[in-house]
Amino acid sequence: FGFFIAIPLRRLLIDEYQLPFPSGFATAHVIKAMHATRGSTKAGMQQFWLMLKVFIPSAVWFTFKDFWMVNLDAMPIFGLAAFKFEWFCDFSTAFVATGFFTPFKVAASWMAGSLMGWALISPIVFRRDVGNGKWYSCDDDANGSSSSGVCDDPYNVSGPYAYTLFPTIAGMFINGLFELGKVMWKVYKDRREQAKLQQRRDDSATNERPPALTAKSDEVSWMVWIPGLVGTMFFGAWAGSYVFPQTSFVQLLVCSVVGPLGAVGILYGQGLTDIGMGTVFAKLAIIVCSLWSNSVITAIVGGSLVWMCLAQAGDLMQDFKTAKLTGVAPKHMFVAQVFGALTSPLWCVGGLWLFMNGQDLPSTKFPINAGNSWLGLAVLLQDNFSLPKYCWVFIMVFSIATVAVEICYIQYPKFSAKWLPATMPFFIGMYGQPLYAIDVMIGAVIRLVWRAKDLKSFEENYAVVGAGLVAGEGLTA
Repeated sequence: FGFFIAIPLRRLLIDEYQLPFPSGFATAHVIKAMHATRGSTKAGMQQFWLMLKVFIPSAVWFTFKDFWMVNLDAMPIFGLAAFKFEWFCDFSTAFVATGFFTPFKVAASWMAGSLMGWALISPIVFRRDVGNGKWYSCDDDANGSSSSGVCDDPYNVSGPYAYTLFPTIAGMFINGLFELGKVMWKVYKDRREQAKLQQRRDDSATNERPPALTAKSDEVSWMVWIPGLVGTMFFGAWAGSYVFPQTSFVQLLVCSVVGPLGAVGILYGQGLTDIGMGTVFAKLAIIVCSLWSNSVITAIVGGSLVWMCLAQAGDLMQDFKTAKLTGVAPKHMFVAQVFGALTSPLWCVGGLWLFMNGQDLPSTKFPINAGNSWLGLAVLLQDNFSLPKYCWVFIMVFSIATVAVEICYIQYPKFSAKWLPATMPFFIGMYGQPLYAIDVMIGAVIRLVWRAKDLKSFEENYAVVGAGLVAGEGLTA
């Protein structure tokens, strides 16, 4: 049901907020560059050849790194002490390109979140693991930790990871509620304005209504997406309870509501950073299901429903961005996505079967951190799990700070835009590994220097260069 969530948010996030959605942006420029070869314009051919010059080194670099320098991303370039807290760089050209497409403030907020979570909180908490005053325990073997009390798994939800995970869930949820409130308020104001215009309208040919950004015939009607959203939510809950008899239809349906609640904030963050954080709200759904039921399977299935919902919505928003830049009607893109979704289970099941038969899972190369984290969280919540000693303090501090920042953005927008971090990118950095923030920051600095030195060249070529970097890594991955 994620497709139907994205439909009403397309006009707001893409047309009005003009969020970059880097993957969709890059795809559109790859398509434009490829079609430029059919024309006779010199500028179009120059764009194509420039993209090709960037594409080839990006593809060669990724292939070289993946086959001949497998451990390049495991090099402790910031020192062994920093490496212990995930500070390394995978030298991804795609994430460097993301820094081209996102505003510098977004990249800086992302890096600030990484510094807060992985350079400040994690080291402080890690040093509190000895004596009677230790802040966490890692004695739960079900979550991949040793009996000695030392966390072997950096994503153990009962260890130091809890001090970044749970504050991130709280902060993102609060941000999502604020973004949802802003959308509802904007819809209310737009409706009032339309009503006033309707009252002032006369029978003359002149009409005061603002021009539509997209032809009405190209839009997906509310008579399609509202019944589709409700129907697919019910169907998803029913299918989950049918395939997994241990689950409850009502519980899965309630957990599914978490997806639409978090969609605005998650899609806003993805539009800025290209990172889909549906897994955070999936963990929130796991918590809700675990507190309500006594079934680990119910918690995992509920989390999976929410994660897939937000992942589908994010993918469709990326495609809506591509459609806007290439002149494709949103309705056509939606229909294509639906057909793709209907056939995807066949390819996903087959791909998973091949992958599991060709690899030992989990392994050093494929540790499946997200799966272990989900399972560990669900199991611990069934065992009367309590948060680590001071985790509630961190949750409250970041929750209050998030509320304060969001209020400042509403009351003092100019001051906040200049001095306060962007909330969602900050929590993305605090939740994810620092390597993503490092690559994006590199791209943002290159963008800043390039723009300062040659503004004309930057405006003409940055999109094509970024698209080439993304395509080079994406097609060889």
